[in-house]
Amino acid sequence: MTRKMLTGIILLMVLVSQASFAEKASMGDPECATKSASTKLWRGLVNTFTGVGEIIRQPIVCTKEDGLVGVPVGLFNGVFMTIARTGTGIFEVVTFPVPYDKDLGYDSILNPSYVWQKAEDPYNL
Repeated sequence: MTRKMLTGIILLMVLVSQASFAEKASMGDPECATKSASTKLWRGLVNTFTGVGEIIRQPIVCTKEDGLVGVPVGLFNGVFMTIARTGTGIFEVVTFPVPYDKDLGYDSILNPSYVWQKAEDPYNL
């Protein structure tokens, strides 16, 4: 076994074992925590590879709200949101065993969680 392979295996074991160091109060039921962590990992992987879809999505959303002016604004928003969604995806992949905090837990930082979902109205309008 080469040194690189052994180092990779050790790093992977450390990363996966981080879930056991999380606070008991924020983890709750172990099965629930495992499912939530795997959902966070999956969401992170999906957002890492589909974040570029924001370049298509944002002009559509902005055009519905602002008319024809929404196209250039939407393209600008799309580039920004591509960076944000892809970066958040990478962050979620790296930190999947650990909940964000007691309030957010393993839930998504972004709204919507995936590029193809409709955003939830935070004000319930």
